[in-house]
Formats: sequence, C-alpha cells, structure tokens
Amino acid sequence: MDGGSVSGSVKASRRDALIISAFWGDSHEALSFGKAVSLIAGPSNGDSYNCDVPHLTAQQYNFNAALGLSTDLTWKNALVLDNAVFGLLNQSTDSYAKVCSARKDFYNSMGATYSDCTNALFLFTQLDPATNISQAVTYHSIMWNSLDFMCNGGLEIGIQSFSDIWAVFGTDAYKKCVADYFNSTVNSPQDYCNTAQTYAVCVQEAYISEAHIPQNSWFLCEITRHGYAQGCPNFRCQILTS
Repeated sequence: MDGGSVSGSVKASRRDALIISAFWGDSHEALSFGKAVSLIAGPSNGDSYNCDVPHLTAQQYNFNAALGLSTDLTWKNALVLDNAVFGLLNQSTDSYAKVCSARKDFYNSMGATYSDCTNALFLFTQLDPATNISQAVTYHSIMWNSLDFMCNGGLEIGIQSFSDIWAVFGTDAYKKCVADYFNSTVNSPQDYCNTAQTYAVCVQEAYISEAHIPQNSWFLCEITRHGYAQGCPNFRCQILTS
C-alpha cells in the first residue's frame, strides 16, 4: 500500500471493515450481541441510569450539525448515523480529526451522563415499536465505543497509518476475514468471543502483509475489541509484526 489517498472503492467497503452494522439489522443476531454487551454494561432497569434524554437529543443535534450530517438523526437511526460518521472518518486525516473534535465536544457536553446515555441497556428501555434493538447496540458499541478508542488511545496511529488502515479493507485477505467471521457467528453464536478474537487476528495479519508499519495492526484489533467484544473478558489485542 502507498501513503496516498484512499480510493473510492475502498471507502465504499468501510462498513465491511467494521463488521457491517447492517448485520445487526437481524434482530436475532442483534439480541445475541446485546446479551454479550449486557454482561458488563450494567443494570437493565432504566431508572438506574442517569440520563436526561432531551439533553442527549440536543447534544446529538449539535454533534450532527458540526459534521454537516442530518440533524434529524438520533440513536434511533444509529445504523445510518454510524455509516455517515465513519464515512467522514475515512475521507482524510483532516476529516478524521474533525470527527474526533465533534466527538470530544459531545463527550464534554454530556458530562457525567455520557456513559449512561450511550449505554445499550439504557437505550433498550427507551425502545418504541418502530425501533429495532440493533439501533441501540450500534449506537452504544459500534459507534461511540469505537470512536472513544479511535479518538483517544488510537488517535496517533489512526493518523500516522491512515491510508494503510483504510486500504486494508479493500484487500482479498480482509474480505476472507469478514466471510469467516459471518460464517462462524451464524453457525456458532455461542462461541462468539472466540470468533471475534479470530477475526481480529485475521484482520491484523491482512494489514501486516501490506502495511508500512506492521505493528500498527494493533489499532484494528482494538476497534474490534471496543466495538464488538465488550462482553468478552478474555479478548486480547497483541502487537503483531508478522
């Protein structure tokens, strides 16, 4: 891979790279993932959470406006919102930094309520008949948890190896990782944590075979750990170089 811009075809496959949130559009699969999240996310009683929902809605509006996204999108449209946000992340390093700046403003504005308001189990208590459970899961884990890593501990690597990170998602090796992940998740949902770990290592290896700085493959593993493996206490990300 070269250090130039990311091609349009690679950008189009971005959501494949993060395990395609559309996968969670299947309520059965989303529920299985939701159960994994519930292992560590906290109590299931909505009254146990400290969240001012109108304030959450207002701050989501501000976040969207800062990024030029539709201000009508809320956590109930998380599948669309997540794809829009990550579509901006992979445009350029400047766009990546802009998303992280908006994420920081959202986090600071939410204050002590950030964790509760973005918690999938709290959002489950706010579901209406028209909102699929996958929206809550996506908002909590796939979007905000991934951004928390990408804009904090992973920021330096995300900028340093920007082109290599996004380009790996267009490789045949990566596509095989995704196919194997889906097959294992569907056929052996009870073994999800091992499936997620295998997927993460597979993506790291796909990155290492092409990238300028092999050890930065750790970044891709951490995206999986933060976004998809919260309920997996033994999930580990190693710095691989070969």
